[in-house]
Formats: sequence, C-alpha cells, structure tokens
Amino acid sequence: METVALAQVGVATVAAPKVMLAGEQNRDRVTFSGVAAGWSAKVTVNIYGPARSQAALRCDGPPAWTGSFTKRGPGVIRTPAATITKAGFYTYQLVVPDTPTTRGTTTPCGVVAESFRVEAQPRVTTVVSSAVVRPGAAITDLVTVSGLAGESAVVKASLYGPFASREAIACDAAPVWTGAINVNGDGDYRTEPVTLTVPGYYTYRESIDAGPFVRPTETACGEVAETTAVVATPKVTTQISAQETTPGSSITDSVVVTGLGAVAATINVELWGPYPSTAAMTCTGTPYWTGTVAANGDGTYVTEAVTLDRAGYYTYREVLPGSEVNDTAVTQCGEATETTIARATPKVTTVVNDEVVRPGSAISDRIRVTGLGKTPATIQLELFGPFSSRSAISCEGQPFWRGTVAAANGDGEYRSAPVRVPKAGLYTFRERLAGTPVVTGTTGECALVAETALSAPTIATGRGDTANYVRALQTPGNAPVRVQVPSQRIDAPVAAVGIDLSNAVLGVPVDIQRLGWWRDGAAPGDSAGSVLIAGHVDSARRGAGAFFRLKSVKAGERITVQTAGGTSRSYRVVSVRTMPKGQLPTNVYSVKGSPRLVLVTCGGPFVAAAGSYRDNIVVTAVPN
Repeated sequence: METVALAQVGVATVAAPKVMLAGEQNRDRVTFSGVAAGWSAKVTVNIYGPARSQAALRCDGPPAWTGSFTKRGPGVIRTPAATITKAGFYTYQLVVPDTPTTRGTTTPCGVVAESFRVEAQPRVTTVVSSAVVRPGAAITDLVTVSGLAGESAVVKASLYGPFASREAIACDAAPVWTGAINVNGDGDYRTEPVTLTVPGYYTYRESIDAGPFVRPTETACGEVAETTAVVATPKVTTQISAQETTPGSSITDSVVVTGLGAVAATINVELWGPYPSTAAMTCTGTPYWTGTVAANGDGTYVTEAVTLDRAGYYTYREVLPGSEVNDTAVTQCGEATETTIARATPKVTTVVNDEVVRPGSAISDRIRVTGLGKTPATIQLELFGPFSSRSAISCEGQPFWRGTVAAANGDGEYRSAPVRVPKAGLYTFRERLAGTPVVTGTTGECALVAETALSAPTIATGRGDTANYVRALQTPGNAPVRVQVPSQRIDAPVAAVGIDLSNAVLGVPVDIQRLGWWRDGAAPGDSAGSVLIAGHVDSARRGAGAFFRLKSVKAGERITVQTAGGTSRSYRVVSVRTMPKGQLPTNVYSVKGSPRLVLVTCGGPFVAAAGSYRDNIVVTAVPN
C-alpha cells in the first residue's frame, strides 16, 4: 500500500478589539499557512466565556458564540462579527477539519492573542418623585439602570440643596443627603425617602464607580427630572427707620423675611404718601416712590433711602411676588411699624421792601419760608400801624391791613401784595402760618426791625407850624443830650422824640430852645445810619429858636454832640442844603449807610397863606 504524507495546516489568530463594550462586535484575524493554493475547508469559530479572569478561561463547555467560514488556500481572513452582550473575559478557538490533503487543527484555548475583554458601560437615568413639595414632605428618586451587561454595581445617590434658584444649582459642595443602592443588573430602583424642611431647590445626582468589568458613570448636575422645588411660605415684616421726621430727611425700611428658606426673591417696595392723616392712607393710585430689594433667603434687608420732600404721613408696603418655589407675601397698607410722619416745622422770615417811604407810597413784604420742603401752605399777613415810635408798636387789636400769600411751592421766597400807607408813622408786618396735623404753626415776632417801615413824617419847625411834642424813651449812654456849633453860637439841649401822628410831623419839643432827636434812627457812635436832630428856627411869639442860625453853617465847620454817657462826638460839616419840605430826603431817617449827623430846621421864604416856611434846611456832617 502506498503511503500519502498529509500537509499540516498552520493557524495564527489575533482577536480585535482586545477590549470592548458589551453589545459591540468582535472579529478574529486568522492567518493560514502550510496549505496548497487549491486547498479549501469550512472552519468553525467558537467564542468561550465569560470568565472572571484570563486564567479562568475554558473551552470545554458550550460556546458563548459560534460561527463558521470557508477558507481557500493560504492567507489572512477575518472571522464573522460576533456580538457579545455579557461582560467578562472571552477567547476564540478555531476548528479546522481534516481534508484529503491536509491534517486539520484546533487552536489552543485561552491564548492571550485570541482573548479579549468585554466591559459594561452602564447608563443611569433618574426621575424625582415630585417636582414640587411643601416643607416637611419626603422625596425619593427613581433610578433606572441599563447597560450593566449582567454585572452588579452600587449606585451612589447624593441630594444637593437647598439652592436659591435653578440657575444657582451646583454639585460641588457637600450634599445634604447621601445613600447607596445595590443593583443586580439592569432595572428600576428607588432611593430612600428624604424629608425636606428648608424651602429651595434640591437636585439628585447618581453615580456608579468603576468595577472589574464596569465602567464609571455619573448623571449631570441640575437636570430638571432630578430636581424638586420645596415651596416657601414667606412672611414679611418691616420697620421704618424713623416714625417721625421732617421734610428733606431720608428714610429707609428694614424688611425682615422669614419662611423663605434659601429661596431668592425680589421684593417690590412701595412708599405711599404724603397723606394728611393716618385715616387717609389708602395705598391706591401712584406711589410716591417704588424700588426693589433682592432677598437671598431669610434675613433682614434695608431698602434704598428715600428723601421726603413735603410734610405728611408716609407708609411702606412690600410685595414678595409668588413663583414656582414660593407663595406671595404682602404687607398691609398703613401698618404702624411702616408709617412715618414728616412733620414740617417751618420758619418764616420777612423783610419789608423799603426802610423809609413817603406817605401815600406802597410797601410790601418779601417772605422767605424754610422747613416746609415742597409742602404748600398759606401765609397770613397783618400790617399794624401807624405808630409814633418803635417802643409804641403793638400787634394787638385790629391791624391796618390783612392779606394772604400762597406758598404754593413750599420753601422759597414770596412777595406780598403792595399796601399803600397814607399816613406818617411806623408800620410793621407780622406773618402767621396756620398749623395742620402735619405742619407746626408759627407766628412771627412783632416789631422786628426788618419787618418795619417808616412812612416819613414832615419836619415842621418854623413859625406857624404845628407839632405836638412826642416824647420817646432814651437809650442810656449814647443818646444825644446837647448839640453845639461853636462857629454859630448854637448850644441847645436835646430830647428823644417820636412822631406826632395827628399832624404827620416829627414831634419835636414845643420849647423852641430844645432840640428833638429821632429816637428810632441812629445814635452817636453807631457804625451806620443818620443821627437825626431837628429844632425850631423861630416862633411867632418867642422869637428865634435853637436852630435860628443853622442856615449860616458852612462846610468844614465842626459840630459837637454830647451824649447821656458823658461822651463828646465831633463831626465835620460836609453839606448845607435848602429844599422844599416835601422833598426832604427819606434817608435822613435811615439807619443804613455810612454814619452821619443830620440837623434839620425850617427855612426859605415864609408863605403867609400857609402860615409857615416853605423849605427845610438840612446840614449833614460826618464823624471826625
């Protein structure tokens, strides 16, 4: 018998890929050698596993997968793709049958080059038990695990919160709760209940750590399905910074928020007013001021400062609007702790428009008001007069004139209507601002210099003139008591005088040898104003008076004035003028301007029809 030598098939394999995920495909790269070009065989491919290690692989049981392919001649070929669904170690084993010309072969079991590893890539999705709860409620998380490929794992669950808003959710701080679930393959699992007491947003986050055949995974932070809102029931209480203030002052409101937990909210703030009384507070219409306060959970917050520009009652009202995570909270209108009264304490000062006017002229009052802010008010004015001297001024009884001025803009300057004063004498304004529940009333002082005007009297000191002596109180010390003009042999005593109201003239002494000092003008030594001294030129019955030679005084001559305090004041004459009595300058009565001495008597032609002199002679001197 003839013996035929059979060829031995050579087989080399490499599994690809060496590591894969469950559900992916693997193929074996097979290299055939030792066969003729015409050789052909059907090769069986078996994959054994899963094993927990490379060393534990066996090829003596049912394969996890089997397939076949036909190979012709030597060369390289890839086996059919195999899909593996369970994790573990796997190995290829190829069986090549005998043929008439070749001897078949079976590859070794568990060769590293023919082995590969299959790992699970789990997927975790979760749904919180309730998207919205109230404080004190318990929540859980439904955890759905897939892709474990038959493996077991531990799902770690963490609950983060509370957060002020969805945008504020983060998972980088310590969780408020943690738990673990042992999962044996794919399926649905539920976490332990967690009771939430603080309002805010909470979010679950689950993870699986890496295992021998399990890859790690973690859910995203802040997913809507994993987030629940614990709804707050906030309470807002407030305390105004001052319960009594004044126009022009600023106030704030301290807002205390409780029950909001960690929830962020914007508080709408309204300031209502001004109201004339607490009973009138309605909080309807347009607020005096609006603003907002950002509240980051429970706490005390202070509103922006608001300046109150007028008197009245003001009250705050706060609104915390509702949202998916908090209820609405509204304070009541007119609560005592939210209310202040801006009480005006006005000050009214006035200045008469002219210090001295001629009879028949009009005077008015310039009024300055402060302390009202923008509170409108009505100022009542009274004009009292005429009076013979400042010491005689009184604001009792019937005034000469009454009127009102509307201070429509509150603080500011206003002017009264002009009032004609037909008679000589002193007139004084007095103002009154009536009080209200929110404005303190005020009444000005009587006879203030700034509020007093003189309707200038005539100086009638000649033959035929009628003037009643009006004695006025002297000021000790600087009151003039004697005037001397040595060059004209004038030397006469002086008495303080007022105004003869009945005759509208300065009330000089009837004794023609005595002079009259206008008591309400300046005094010797004053830093401003006219020291006015008038005297008779003559008398039809008594002849020449004390100022008979006044018309002869010349510029440059000296005048000496003795005072009650024993002081002598020396003056130098700068002018001697003759003028009609009706044109006597009003500034001879003024307490303003540079200091000066003015001596006045009658002169000029005697008018028989009038029975008096036509003119006044005015001598003006200045201190040496």
